[in-house]
Amino acid sequence: MSKRVVTAVRILIGVVALLAVACSQQPDVKTPESTDGSGSNVTAPVSIGETTGPPVSSEPPVMVSILDTVNPNVCSWMHAINACFTDGQPPAGIPLGEYTGLFQMAREHLEQFGIPWVSVKILDVEKVDWGDASLGNPEPGMMYAQVITPGFKMSLTADGGTYIFHTSIDRVVFVGQPWRVDIRGLVTEIQKTDAQNTGNLAFGRTIGSILVEGAIEDDTAYDKARIRVTDRTRIFQQEEGERHQVTFDSLKNGKALAKVEVQFTIGPVAESYPIQTTAAEIVILSQSSGGVPPGTDADVTERDKAEIVRLALQWALVDKKIPDYRLYFSEMEDIILSAENIEADVLPQMPGVNLTLLQPEEIQRKADEERDFLYLRFLQLEVSNSEAKVSLDSTWAVAKDSQEMHHAGYARCNAEYHRESGGWEINEPFLCVVP
Repeated sequence: MSKRVVTAVRILIGVVALLAVACSQQPDVKTPESTDGSGSNVTAPVSIGETTGPPVSSEPPVMVSILDTVNPNVCSWMHAINACFTDGQPPAGIPLGEYTGLFQMAREHLEQFGIPWVSVKILDVEKVDWGDASLGNPEPGMMYAQVITPGFKMSLTADGGTYIFHTSIDRVVFVGQPWRVDIRGLVTEIQKTDAQNTGNLAFGRTIGSILVEGAIEDDTAYDKARIRVTDRTRIFQQEEGERHQVTFDSLKNGKALAKVEVQFTIGPVAESYPIQTTAAEIVILSQSSGGVPPGTDADVTERDKAEIVRLALQWALVDKKIPDYRLYFSEMEDIILSAENIEADVLPQMPGVNLTLLQPEEIQRKADEERDFLYLRFLQLEVSNSEAKVSLDSTWAVAKDSQEMHHAGYARCNAEYHRESGGWEINEPFLCVVP
């Protein structure tokens, strides 16, 4: 073989090698398979990176300011300061930075009681120099540094309630709410326990419970409540217009139980009947404030008289046993009860029954001004420690100029009760005499 041929072969081999290398560096090609009608495969090569969808928009992104997301009615120290105050602006003369952190601590405290922090606003804030480290709210048995402690008194509001805090420059103490009476009545059950970690511990450890029964009055909201008492519940005895702090044991003195006023802790109550809640403050009433002294015969008589009245009226109006109930009383929106032989303190609340207590002269005046009407009265109500006698009348209030003749509706119903296992049991069913 000539040198020229050998050289040509070598050049050809080099070209083939270069082509092989070049081919190995080309991108992969996808060959998705499809099928024609005859079953043979038809391939359509598609290069990687090739786009088949619509072109991407080249419009610039919309810029959103954080101010566009701020609700001007929700308190925010950064963006909506005025919304943190009920009057729409902070008080003059007190730098915001001195109490913003304290306000946040107070809101977090209220959140423990189920009050949403976003609903809390400042009603009032004032600078105070407390006489010692108790911040004006000493707890029994605690020792406090006897130094002037600067801070604030803050009144906060949320969902219609008012909450008072005392603070130092770095600590908040929940003092309570302005005094109100949630229930006023007699303690009909009492149970004492060793301090237990039960219930909402934000209100303290349970030391006992009481059942309070009374009537809904103008300044109260409930007629019956089962109330948890904790080591943080404040208990006072009221005598001659003054209060002094007492213990849970003071709620019971011998066989007699106390008449009390109770303020519940903040937050929701368990909507059962009776309601279930926790006491923030209990006041044992003295005779001068409308109650009777605990531990006396008068106290027992008042409690038992209230129970006998309740039993008699329940028989008459809830059980609908009084004669001619369906003819007259079932049509009445308000049933008049004479105040003869009973007092407002013993008037019960009963489901579906509206009772109005009137003096005899008020009943007569109502009949004169309106028209004749049927009403109830306790002609007899005698209660002792062991037995009770009751006579419940249904009778007409007749206007002075009335021409009506009433032949129905009159009735006198008598019953006797005896005490059994701490309660009252009727001896025989009511006996009614109809003239």
